[in-house]
Amino acid sequence: MTIRSYTAGSGLNTYSYLSEIDYVESKLAEIMILSDLDPENLSITTVDDIISAIRVKYPFEKNDVEAGVVTISPASASINNINLHLVSSTRRLWWRYQIAKNVRDNA
Repeated sequence: MTIRSYTAGSGLNTYSYLSEIDYVESKLAEIMILSDLDPENLSITTVDDIISAIRVKYPFEKNDVEAGVVTISPASASINNINLHLVSSTRRLWWRYQIAKNVRDNA
């Protein structure tokens, strides 16, 4: 999903890098808060910093296989799901953030 803005005179929906940056920054700030990072430091934070913080706060626990049966507690499975969701969301948002900033810088 990209952020689009409507131009009344032309009737066109066009890409708005400013709206995209605002949206992505707010979503990255949410993830940073969940990962115990300060969202005020987004401008000096790297994607690796965010992902490392996620992995520290929500450690991924490997499944144990005993006699062909996977054993993992429901709590660990839930934390694994949180980890996977936050890491994949962070990567996707970071990619969108870099594209929008590149458009801004080259406009």
